[in-house]
Formats: sequence, structure tokens, C-alpha cells
Amino acid sequence: MIYWKMENMETVYNGNSLKSGVYKITNKINGKVYIGSAKEFKERYKGHLSSLRNNKHCNKHLQASFNKYGENAFVFEVIEVVDGTKLDRTKREQECLNEFLIDESKWDLCFNLRKNTIQDQGPWSKNPEVTKAKISKSKKEFYQTKEGKALIQKLSDDKRGKSYEEYYGVEKAAEVKAKIRENKLIEMNKSSVKNNLRRLLTGVSYEERFGVEKAAEINAKKSLFRKGKYFGDYKTVNGIKLISPDGTVYTKIVGIKDFALKHKLSPNHFSELLAQKRKSHKGWKLLIKTT
Repeated sequence: MIYWKMENMETVYNGNSLKSGVYKITNKINGKVYIGSAKEFKERYKGHLSSLRNNKHCNKHLQASFNKYGENAFVFEVIEVVDGTKLDRTKREQECLNEFLIDESKWDLCFNLRKNTIQDQGPWSKNPEVTKAKISKSKKEFYQTKEGKALIQKLSDDKRGKSYEEYYGVEKAAEVKAKIRENKLIEMNKSSVKNNLRRLLTGVSYEERFGVEKAAEINAKKSLFRKGKYFGDYKTVNGIKLISPDGTVYTKIVGIKDFALKHKLSPNHFSELLAQKRKSHKGWKLLIKTT
């Protein structure tokens, strides 16, 4: 059995825990390092720590050192933030590794097993878009299952009643709050632009805004709307098979609004049913629409 102190490994993110780039894990006692790259530093740290704690890390040298010296003897540290693709990150990772390849004695101070990080890099899928669609579909199907719904409920219960600091930790909480503020500012700016545009257009005629032809079309639609004739209120609909809750079949409707009101239906929702934007409305169903 492996024995070591259950203490947190030190982390040095420099405010970049949610960013991507190159990092190193250093044994503070003997100076040996492991160089790696990650899409998100904090997630990669959690992955390393979980594997090491469970004695299942893929790097046997790093695992042996962790077992010998304990978690507190190591520090996870961001070397450099690298934006872009995975290939961009691994190229920078290779440059960092090259510093240990100058001579054999320096390579002995590195936990890495491979000296070349780029040789196997390539497209992660022959058809990335198809693969992404399959993954997305699989996730959606999982979250519709009993296990998926239970997982969502558990995550919700874990988060309920907790502050950002309690749920995410102090460092990530600050970054999450900053992101929320940023999104709010973006929405406020969008709203401000819309309001300014409305103020600018106040008192401007349709002819000035859209031109004579388009203005005439808009005014005609407004006139129909005021008379209740827009959206097909008085339109005759043929070539349908409409089933009422009591099983009556209708193949023709004269006047959508009048028909809806007569049968105590919402004219708008009934129109959406006929337009196949709704599956049903108060038990009414549209089975066939040919025109």
C-alpha cells in the first residue's frame, strides 16, 4: 500500500487557471519537472492530481516520485499562456522540452517519457463535424435517461445555497464573476444601441426610413392588422385534416379567427397549429396539410 500525506499540491496559476497553454509540475525537493500543455490549466491540474492520488498516472516516474515524496512536495505552475489550437500549444511545449534535450544530464531532470510531443499530432477525427454531432447527440440522449437526470439534479443540489466562493473556490469564483459582469455589460450595450436607434427614428416617416414602395407595403399590412384580417383571420384553408377532441374531422375552414372563437380556441395558437408550428391546441390536432 502507498502512504503519503493528504495535502493539496501547490498551484501557481497567476490568474490564468481557465486559460490554455504550457505548464510544469515540479518536485520541490529534487527539482525534477514534468512539462505539459492543456486546453484549461485548472482542469488539467485536477486530472493529474486525481490520477496521482489513485496511483493510476500514465507517467510511472512522476507517479513513483509522488508516492515517495507526497503531494505537498509538488507544485503545478503555469509557464506560458498559449492561445490557438492544440498544435500551437504542443509546439510551445516542445520548445520548453528542448531546453532539457541540450545534454543527457538535463534530460534526467525531466519526468517526461517522450522527447517529441508533436510527432503524433493531427486531426482528432476524419470528419470533425460528424463526430461533434454524434457526441452532442449522445450527451443529449444521456441527459434524458434516469442516470442523466439524476446527475443534473445532484449538480443542482450541490450548487444550491452556496456562494460562488464555496462552490468554485476563491480564484475561480473571481473569474466566474468577472465573466458574468462582462456578459451583462455586453447585453447592456446591445440594449443601449437599440434604445438609441429608437430615439433616432422617432418622428421619422416610413417613407424616409424605407422608401415609398416598402412604406406602402408596411402601411397596407398595418391596415389589415387593425381590421383583424392580418395573419389569415378571414382566410379560407383547404386540403387539411383537422381532428377535434371529440373526433370530428374538418377538411376546410372558412375564416380562421371566427372558427377559433366559435370553438373557444385562441386565434393565435390555432393559426400556429394550422401553420404546423404547434403539434396540438386544446386537444385539436392537424394530421394532414396539403396546401
